[in-house]
Amino acid sequence: MARSERPAVWVVDDDADVRDALALLLGAHEHRVETCASGEELLERLTPSSRGCVLLDVRMPGLSGLEVQQELVRRGLAQPVIFLSGHGDIPMVVRVVRAGALDFLEKPVGERALLAAVGKALATEREQRRAAAQAGKQRALLASLSPREAEVADLLVQGLRNPEIAERLDLSQRTVEMHRARLLRRLGARTTAEAVRILEAARSTG
Repeated sequence: MARSERPAVWVVDDDADVRDALALLLGAHEHRVETCASGEELLERLTPSSRGCVLLDVRMPGLSGLEVQQELVRRGLAQPVIFLSGHGDIPMVVRVVRAGALDFLEKPVGERALLAAVGKALATEREQRRAAAQAGKQRALLASLSPREAEVADLLVQGLRNPEIAERLDLSQRTVEMHRARLLRRLGARTTAEAVRILEAARSTG
């Protein structure tokens, strides 16, 4: 994987010494690091396709860490956020976690705690991307169903049996069985229960 494609730890702090120290530590443990001197710089550089997580100071000139987090959420940027601050208190911790932050570390942070939090954040980001890719495939599959297959899928999710589906759609039971079998094959499901789970998951992400 090219360096630019590797997940990065985006270190955002207005203190150059802190940025350099964190970059040195994380780089020594083979993490790719991108540093930003402000929240504004992060928002200029970070895109939906940017891989990794954000290590974000709370108190900075210009946009605060809390304001940056809110803007990340508003823009739909899903990179996990770890807050790092020398001024943490319980209300602040509760606020940022409720807003979606993955963790809150107090300065000076120990090496072990920092690496553990970053490892957790990167693992979370990988799982989020895997789930998003799977959801995209499921949505595409739903969109590709024929009108009749979509009708059968709707009634399957409602829990109707083949005779009930046949009566509802004015079809023979044999025809319903054929549509149902084709639907399971297209979904890659071995059982009706598995097909229903796939259909419900796809619709919940639509």
